[in-house]
Amino acid sequence: MGQAGPKSNSVLNERKILSRLREEPLRPFYLLWGAERYLVSAALDIIATRVAKNETSRELSLIRYYGDEVSGRDVADLAQTVPLGVDRRLILILAAETLKEKEADLICECLSQRLCPYTCMVFVFGASFLDPAAQEFR
Repeated sequence: MGQAGPKSNSVLNERKILSRLREEPLRPFYLLWGAERYLVSAALDIIATRVAKNETSRELSLIRYYGDEVSGRDVADLAQTVPLGVDRRLILILAAETLKEKEADLICECLSQRLCPYTCMVFVFGASFLDPAAQEFR
């Protein structure tokens, strides 16, 4: 048998990452980025499914923002309050690299404190997720 090349290692790492997302306790926040849209979408789907088990609760649990439009104070307030009508809340910030510095500072301050235990916040870096036609994640 020959030595495994870089492709084999990256596939193993991708499987390991997705497996860990499925099996380990849900974390308060995640940072997702990378050139592989499929992998980022798969990670988002795993997290969203763990936050909300069915489509109806997913719609109620998910709050989506775009980095250049988000208010850091609104996100911080939302992240520190108990969700109503659902068990958990998922705050998704797409194109996180476009966050304004002031808004990012407010969110970072919130993350340095204790989040509501029923909140999971995901930052997705990469402008490719701004394309509204690519609605892989709902």
